[in-house]
Amino acid sequence: MIKWFALIIFLYGTVVSGQNANGYYDYQRLVNYSSGSVEQQKKISELTSKYDDTLKNIVKNYSRVLNTLHIEKYSEERRLELNDSVEAIEVQIDNYRHFAMAQIMSYEKYLQDELNAFLNEQIMIFERRKGLKLVSIEQVEGCESCIDYTDEILDFISDKI
Repeated sequence: MIKWFALIIFLYGTVVSGQNANGYYDYQRLVNYSSGSVEQQKKISELTSKYDDTLKNIVKNYSRVLNTLHIEKYSEERRLELNDSVEAIEVQIDNYRHFAMAQIMSYEKYLQDELNAFLNEQIMIFERRKGLKLVSIEQVEGCESCIDYTDEILDFISDKI
């Protein structure tokens, strides 16, 4: 019984994997024309602006401390304290810059993964509804009769974005 089941699975897999693609799509065009891509850029710009504003405040504090270093009336002890403050602020600036860059990159990846999941799901639904087997344009090599379905997919997902 198990051998028959394994044989059926094997034959089904051979038939399915042996099917040629009916068409292709340009995935990069789908990404570029998705409003999700525009929204992603807006969210990333907002996040970048937020981090930039915070960094500007830290740098402002840094500049204030630097400007006081040159006042001659300070004692040597006070100048050493200010110098330590400057070094601490430099470390804070560097740490915050690395933190902000990591947060932005992580958020970009999260948003890109969401958009990719959405587009891949929509492509599969489109294929099922049309009874097609599609591949991305990068995989279309050797398929002379393949049709470009990018515009149709864009129309299909336009109301869902």
